Amino acid sequence: MCGFGLSDDDNSSGFIWGMFVSAAQRRMKHGQAMLEEAERWMKTSGRRQVKALVAAPNENAIRFYRMCGYVIGPTSGFLRQGSIIPVYPIEKKIQG
Repeated sequence: MCGFGLSDDDNSSGFIWGMFVSAAQRRMKHGQAMLEEAERWMKTSGRRQVKALVAAPNENAIRFYRMCGYVIGPTSGFLRQGSIIPVYPIEKKIQG
């Protein structure tokens, strides 16, 4: 599952709001394929940048996004209101 959309506040960016690959299907490039399709769709919609947040404890996700060319920023807030889980903003320029 890869949920994504277009930013209402910034006509140059899109966002990933969630991504999940079942444990049995990981390391088979399904996540990469979904992410690439989301990026392609954003590019055809005129976006030039993808943004998201990733939970700081999720080291596998952080490695995955880095492998896919995303830049990981410093911790910035928390997963949701009342949460103690910090998040990193991530972003990637869409080539083209």
